Amino acid sequence: PSIMANGTIAFDTLQTSGQITGTAKSVDTDYVVTGSPRAWINYATQASFATLASFNISSVSDQGAGSAHITVTNAFSSADYTYVVSCNTFHIQADAKDSNKTSSKFAAFSFNSSNSLNDANETNAIAIGDLA
Repeated sequence: PSIMANGTIAFDTLQTSGQITGTAKSVDTDYVVTGSPRAWINYATQASFATLASFNISSVSDQGAGSAHITVTNAFSSADYTYVVSCNTFHIQADAKDSNKTSSKFAAFSFNSSNSLNDANETNAIAIGDLA
């Protein structure tokens, strides 16, 4: 028989079982809790606008050439979180043209070499901050 119990495990440091070499064998849990991405996405834009893989992202919407709005499932505590966007073609600008960043939505823009908005093949974004 299987017994399931709900409860809490409390600890301050994570440590490996010795299979990792070097000096990084343990980490304070504060780094894990505050430094891990709260949301991430990898999406395609050229052939078809679609999410390829994601975590804590409810949707990505096409806002026209080179422009997308990314909506998180579990909102941040405020709009003061940070995020980084990258792509495999062109160059990226994150939120610089979008004054509508909220606790649950941010924008990504990709530009070609002529500085015109243009869809990249794949775009990636990660967001870090306190969740609500």
